[in-house]
Amino acid sequence: MIRFPAARLRSRAGIALALVVTIFGVGGSMTGAEATQSRTVVVPCDHNVANLAAKQRVSGACAQAPQAELIWQGRVHLGDEPGIYGDTPFAGAATEFPITLQRTSAPGEDKTVLVVEAQDSQTFTGYPGHSIKVILHVVDTTTFKAREVVLASKRLTDNRKEIPIDLTGYTSPYFVSVQIRQDETVPPGAQDDFLVTRLSNLSAGFQFFANYGYNVSPYSD
Repeated sequence: MIRFPAARLRSRAGIALALVVTIFGVGGSMTGAEATQSRTVVVPCDHNVANLAAKQRVSGACAQAPQAELIWQGRVHLGDEPGIYGDTPFAGAATEFPITLQRTSAPGEDKTVLVVEAQDSQTFTGYPGHSIKVILHVVDTTTFKAREVVLASKRLTDNRKEIPIDLTGYTSPYFVSVQIRQDETVPPGAQDDFLVTRLSNLSAGFQFFANYGYNVSPYSD
């Protein structure tokens, strides 16, 4: 399939702050061909916990947005055309990220929000979008077996999706996986090729913090 990069351009409302930059002509007043030109520059909010101090110096929408914790950032190619992103690993139809969530002593409900971000994700008319599932792996320490509990099932229809999850009734640490899967209703050969770029934890009041990988053993004292 032939793709035109311009067709992939889209606004990312809710995750970016649009700044209008005015560019002036060189010398003299602005008349005729020297009329003011404006363009929109998309500047994403920085949601890295380590940059909290810098965020406090920012005004506008980014300063007001809840602070998120970065879990993973990179580039994973999902789709049916290997190699169109030459510098990116091709995962094929699906990828799944293992993370460990831990409850802090901060007051509040046992709920948090995971955020999946992507690049070039497109939704075709009549199709539901790419599948996102958040799965809790509950460990039975007696039998040394785990069972899967689907905490949330959503569809990625643009380049960002927030997935609220409720861990009430389960015990910390929580072993969770986030699965992103190509829209299974789109026929092979016509599937969307896109990049998964970021996974974050958006926990109000920092009731939860997250680590990439299953790095806390449920069998340790």
